[in-house]
Amino acid sequence: MNGKRKRQKFYTVSINLFRLITAFVFVFSGFVKASDPVGTSIKFHDYLVAFGAEGFFSTNQSLIMLACALAVVEFIIGVYLFLGIYKSGTTLSLLVIMAVFSPFTLYVALTDPVSDCGCFGDVVTLTNWQTFTKNVILLAMALLMFINKRRILPFVTSLTDGLVSWVTMILIVTYSIYNVNHLPLLDFRPYKEGTNLKTNVIDRPAQDYVNFWLSDSNGQDCTKDFLERPGYTVMLVSPYLEEFDYTNFDLLSDLVEYAKYFEYRFVVVTSSGTRMVEQWSQEVDPYVEFLFSDDVELKTMIRSNPGLVILHNGRIMSKFSSSDIPDDKVLVAPLEQTNLLHADRESPFPVWLILLLCMMVPFMVIALINIGIVVYRRYVK
Repeated sequence: MNGKRKRQKFYTVSINLFRLITAFVFVFSGFVKASDPVGTSIKFHDYLVAFGAEGFFSTNQSLIMLACALAVVEFIIGVYLFLGIYKSGTTLSLLVIMAVFSPFTLYVALTDPVSDCGCFGDVVTLTNWQTFTKNVILLAMALLMFINKRRILPFVTSLTDGLVSWVTMILIVTYSIYNVNHLPLLDFRPYKEGTNLKTNVIDRPAQDYVNFWLSDSNGQDCTKDFLERPGYTVMLVSPYLEEFDYTNFDLLSDLVEYAKYFEYRFVVVTSSGTRMVEQWSQEVDPYVEFLFSDDVELKTMIRSNPGLVILHNGRIMSKFSSSDIPDDKVLVAPLEQTNLLHADRESPFPVWLILLLCMMVPFMVIALINIGIVVYRRYVK
């Protein structure tokens, strides 16, 4: 009898251990994707191109919506699994997802159409075979959890399941939308604010930390001259001028006038062809320089088209999405006298800590509600 109880206890402990491991993977994966939905959409596009299906989604916005949806689903499943709520639906959804993705990642590992699956964005890079191995393990745990879902021990009472659902949904959807409309709050890419491109490109060219390069209209490499030029450079980044977001186009002239007044270099960097650049050069101030770079690097540098990057002696001081480009109300003083230089801005709390608190506080409140329910049931009734 004792042996049977020990086995039952072992099964229960094992299932709940699998549940916590899987929950962590899904919460982490969903959170990372929500941190950079545009980056996830770019990875989706890479897959579509590799399989010759790039016309399947008509616009980039469709891919971004798909990236947000995947992030939301993964995060919600992870939270449900961690808290042990909606056990039947959660374990079934998990099993279906892993049953679909496991054979797909096997095919990707065998054919190698892309080098990185993008499961965890730019935070953790996995090879295709590592991704397949991960998915096989998760599939096995998902199957065991589905069969033994009754052994999953909930951390909250069923009375707060609905509250947990709404809080989880609101948090992850709001976070995803913010990172789409602005730049990612958490930047895990090699072009984050504070990065010294001069150090990483010129002084250590052998390593592949960044693959940043620039060329002029004649095709001549001008990367070194660009990064070694002292002072501030206002760089408008547009991977494709053909897809330029003209919503705040009027701000471009304000930026150019601002740069001219304070004698800052103003450069537009793109991967578009010379014909498109020639059309643009006829519409903007002659003070503006046009340089060329790789579209992949530009999309890695900033998740916006256009995006604004402020450099100082080759160091990235600030980045702005198209919706956050400073207007003439802000551009009234030299950069040192404004709050536009984010890299040198001191904050008592790092962004990741603020985000963690924003995510945790609602669930801590729910935990207190559950404690109150348990105490009420035990001592009041």
